[in-house]
Parts: sequence; structure tokens; C-alpha cells
Amino acid sequence: NTASSTKRFKGLAEQLSPLSFDTGIFSDARFKSLHTITAQFTSVPAGRTDPFAPF
Repeated sequence: NTASSTKRFKGLAEQLSPLSFDTGIFSDARFKSLHTITAQFTSVPAGRTDPFAPF
């Protein structure tokens, strides 16, 4: 039900309203020195459409 979902969402949002976060960490040199570690993935060929079908 869309109406009840909306009402629930608004209730949860109101509970979060009094929270505050110190965003000063984003200005810290230690935070700025962090870097993302990424991995390269190679493409793998697709298998059979139905892996359980008999050969």
C-alpha cells in the first residue's frame, strides 16, 4: 500500500531529523589522503541458457 509506505517513510525520516553529523572529517588531511582501491575484472563468457538441461 503506497499510502502506508509513505506514512512509514515520513515517520522514519522524522526520527532521523534530530541527528547531526560533524563533517569536519572531510577536511582532515588523513581523510583526503585516502584513495580508492579498485580491481580489474575480465569478461567471462556466458554459460548455457539452462545449466540443468541435458546435453
